[in-house]
Amino acid sequence: MGSSEEAISEVRIAIEQRGNQYPRAHYQLGVALARRGEYKEAIKEFNLAIQQQAGSFPEAQFQLGMMLMRVPDMFAAMDAFREAIKQRNGMYPEAHYNLGLGLSRSMDLDGAIESYKKAIEQRHGAYLEAHQALGRALYAKGDLDAANKEYTLSLAKHGYEAEEGEDESIVIRARATAELREEFEQNLRQAPAAIDSVEPSPAASGKRGRKTAPVTPPAPIAETNGQEAKVTQKLETPEKVKTTEELELPEHAS
Repeated sequence: MGSSEEAISEVRIAIEQRGNQYPRAHYQLGVALARRGEYKEAIKEFNLAIQQQAGSFPEAQFQLGMMLMRVPDMFAAMDAFREAIKQRNGMYPEAHYNLGLGLSRSMDLDGAIESYKKAIEQRHGAYLEAHQALGRALYAKGDLDAANKEYTLSLAKHGYEAEEGEDESIVIRARATAELREEFEQNLRQAPAAIDSVEPSPAASGKRGRKTAPVTPPAPIAETNGQEAKVTQKLETPEKVKTTEELELPEHAS
């Protein structure tokens, strides 16, 4: 904790020394604050990073979306994911996946299914969480055959592969443990409910709540390699903070 505090302090000094005009450092500071669960402060830093990059900062847009999901402000989060995807010319599997989560929770199952499929396609099929989320959405729509297909694919991604000459579908099922089956089937049963609930608005906002499905904060995220997004960007000290567009958050941050 001490080293984290010290690093955050150094980055704040670096930002101050540049007259508060240091988009990459604002981004790094946002990542550090997100790690500590200071989501509202992280949102401020990501917004500053985006503004100081003339609005073109897809990684910051993505992380902004993740923080907004935690506040939660689902509709603003989905807007941030859409903007991140746009700035990456459509190629941002983690943003597609998290956009799908938001759409699913707002009861737009068709939109969620489309987003999950794009995420899987852009990962060349290697996106376990997206397969599972797609299975849940298909199950919620009553498409059990398609949901079972995603279930089978998710088992395959766990390493239950057929050997040469073996029937893949049989081997996958034979090698899958009861625990893994139960886990996925439980995920399917957790598909969005058909009854909407009203998302409460912050007391100070004075805005009316918007209808959404009950929201469960997502697991810590960021771009991943087959895992749900989690913020993994290392905080850099002022002299090492990068000013070029080389920072990539690995994915539950492409």
